[in-house]
Amino acid sequence: MFITWLCSFKVEKLKAYKWQLGYLFWVSVLSTVVIGLLKSHSAHACPWSMTEATALGYVWDFSATNGHCFPGGHASTGFSLLTGFFVFRRSKPKIAYFFLCLGLTLGFMTGWGQMMRGAHFLSHNLWTGWIIFTFNLIIYRIFYHKFNPSIQ
Repeated sequence: MFITWLCSFKVEKLKAYKWQLGYLFWVSVLSTVVIGLLKSHSAHACPWSMTEATALGYVWDFSATNGHCFPGGHASTGFSLLTGFFVFRRSKPKIAYFFLCLGLTLGFMTGWGQMMRGAHFLSHNLWTGWIIFTFNLIIYRIFYHKFNPSIQ
């Protein structure tokens, strides 16, 4: 996305999309930054930090507070592509739904990978998707007037 946005300053075919490509890049980056900030201030522990080995097996320790595990950082990279849905929603619906499907698929796939490792609960990844979608919705609403379908 970054390279495409930079190319939009020089390549004639992309110049008309300079603002949209910049929005796509910067809001995607900011989406993951928001998740990182929330994660750095979170006290939620990871599943792998909540188990203790005993002679009888593993026991859940629900008092574990060594956190920084919520929301899911890996899932945020996939969910950040939801920004493309908002960029192309009015002008190119097929591309918008491609970004919607791609963002949800990659977000859930990377989240699933982390759940299989014991790094996150399902709720961490669901909240990550919701936070990023809501963040995109708020930013889109602020810049809604820039998305004139007749210009795109």
